[in-house]
Amino acid sequence: MFIRGNAYLRVAGVPKRWGPLVWGNNVYDVMTSPGVIKTVPAKRLDEALGLDPGAAQNDVQHCQQTAQRLYREGRHEDWVEYSTTIVVPGRSLTEY
Repeated sequence: MFIRGNAYLRVAGVPKRWGPLVWGNNVYDVMTSPGVIKTVPAKRLDEALGLDPGAAQNDVQHCQQTAQRLYREGRHEDWVEYSTTIVVPGRSLTEY
C-alpha cells in the first residue's frame, strides 16, 4: 500500500557494457504518488525524490544500492521506499 508523503524508487535501466566500455547511465523510476511514475537519470534522482540540493546523500545511496541489487536479482517490479530502504512488492503499491 502506498504511504502518502513517501517516495519509492526502482532501477528502470542500466548502462550497456561491452568489455571495458560503458554507454549510458543508470535510470530510475520514481513514484511520489499512487500511479504517478517519473523516469529520471541517476544525476536527477535527488530532485525527483524532492530533496534539497544540500541534503545528505547517505539515505539516497543506500536506496540506490538496494534498488540495484533488486534489479540484478531480476526483481524489476519491486520498489525501494525512500529513506527507509524497505523493499515493497510492486503489486502492493497499486492495491487499495
